Amino acid sequence: MATYDYEKDLNEYMFKDGKLTTVQQGKYFAEWVLIRLFNRTQDEIEDNSLDGGVSIPDGWNDKGIDCYFKDADTLYIIQCKYRNQHSYSEVNQFKVQMEQFFSRKDGVGLKPQILEVWNLVHDSDINQIKIFYITNNDITTEYQTHNYVELIQTFEDDFSKLGKSISLDILGMERFSNIRTGILLELPSEIRKAEPILLLEKSFENRDCNTIVAEVALKNLAKLVKDYHKYIFFSNIRNYKGLNKINQIMSETYDKHPKDFWFYNNGITIVCKDYKLARNNPNDSKTCKITAPQIVNGCQTASTIYNKWLASSEYEKNNIDGTILVKIIKDSKGEKRRSITRYTNSQTPVTGKDFFALEDFHKELQSNFENMGYYYEIQTNARKYINKKFKGDDKYSLLFDEKFKKSNSFVAKDVTQLYVSCILQQPGKAKNIGEYMPGGEKYEKAFNDKTPKDPRFYIIPYGIYYYFKNIYNFPERKIDKDKWKASLLFISSLFFKVISKRYFNDSKEFIESAFIDKCEEVINEQSSFEENCDMVRDIIVDFYKDSKIKDIIGDNLPKFLKTAIETNKEVINILKQKIDDNIN
Repeated sequence: MATYDYEKDLNEYMFKDGKLTTVQQGKYFAEWVLIRLFNRTQDEIEDNSLDGGVSIPDGWNDKGIDCYFKDADTLYIIQCKYRNQHSYSEVNQFKVQMEQFFSRKDGVGLKPQILEVWNLVHDSDINQIKIFYITNNDITTEYQTHNYVELIQTFEDDFSKLGKSISLDILGMERFSNIRTGILLELPSEIRKAEPILLLEKSFENRDCNTIVAEVALKNLAKLVKDYHKYIFFSNIRNYKGLNKINQIMSETYDKHPKDFWFYNNGITIVCKDYKLARNNPNDSKTCKITAPQIVNGCQTASTIYNKWLASSEYEKNNIDGTILVKIIKDSKGEKRRSITRYTNSQTPVTGKDFFALEDFHKELQSNFENMGYYYEIQTNARKYINKKFKGDDKYSLLFDEKFKKSNSFVAKDVTQLYVSCILQQPGKAKNIGEYMPGGEKYEKAFNDKTPKDPRFYIIPYGIYYYFKNIYNFPERKIDKDKWKASLLFISSLFFKVISKRYFNDSKEFIESAFIDKCEEVINEQSSFEENCDMVRDIIVDFYKDSKIKDIIGDNLPKFLKTAIETNKEVINILKQKIDDNIN
């Protein structure tokens, strides 16, 4: 697989609409950075609110903040510089701006979006603040000429007094392919809280007291993987490849000469937040409590040992001989984990949403999509490297325009968002789609034993959204255009409510085959489809005209769309009444 060309991709994005003004160049570069480096979606950018996913301050007095967003307990603050706007003095000026901003005693005089950032900086729920200065220039030489390292360290040390983990990073184009791997690979809370104990046969600690090199029994390594199998490979993007040629040889070694693992294998690397060596045991063995362990190198080895051990009898599990080399690295800030991950996966671009590729469910779904003539992208930009043409399915021709039909490709992150919004009927929760990605707190609520594998449950919701966004004639003068755009997840979910009410009187579960069959039937009949779309339009117009709804929305539509439409009983009842009135 070829190396991803970030510069080419940037140029294609920047000039897709022709020549740009200087202001437009800055805007487009910031958008590209958010999409390519930070996994934000175009919808989140258009929403332009913290509740919607990302906020982009506009105009004067932005304190050097081009965009910001929150992910769990982490705040991201970003400044972008395109082309010759970058220089060392610009970096230093940004650092000074951040120092002044962080040192403010209050938020008096700040415009609303910047005040929101200031409040987040001082919010007790925010434990990490990650600040990025990003330019499309190559700054390798500048790193060597100017003391960027000292500049960064001084800033981070000065503001550690806030009681938060604060980092400043300066990125040039040459670092994009490396840094992207680790920017959003933050560990889920389940991993951060884990503290397994591993028995070390023999071990020594380096002089900096941040690394243990140990000999570990195969059975003890297997037990560690067993207890934390779901998350211990979270940072190892390549995951287990099954019994390929190399893993087959390891499997035979386990069966015939387990002691030879020590000689034939390079071992595994575990990166953790902290470790503590406990009491000495017989034969110089020690117990090591490991906080938030991640196997970042040696996934194939550890998985092969684990699978062989798991398939053994109880006697064999307890008596398997042989040991393996294990390196345990203490990494409180997560920097080493990210570096090792990206250096061992540097051939291809890797992002948080690439973890869809590690889930068997999405691998199977990809195959099911292909059977219907579509490509389901579970790794970023993988479509670029696949020469196969996907013809799509004529049954859904009304939903997509010619632009979409050129590739007939769906992105897992977008598909998940529409599945949550339309089939699970949670358009508000779907706005924070990061929680529904592999490793997210709500992933298993969306993808479990009850989740349908029929691709229609994913193609149709996304198709309805795509239709309302790109093809359907926006009802001008009846509803504010920005309100229509911000409400697209809500509007799409409403289409399915209408189908449920009109044809089943709300008696069918949305994940039942009969329900998706009816949706498909409606879509196949143009007049019926357009009639239902117009009904959705009328309902949403009536809904937003309602005086009670206007009062509840106030001046905060994003908050309303993220919370009230799912949790406010009065809002839910009004919507139900609007649906009934229009259908009747």
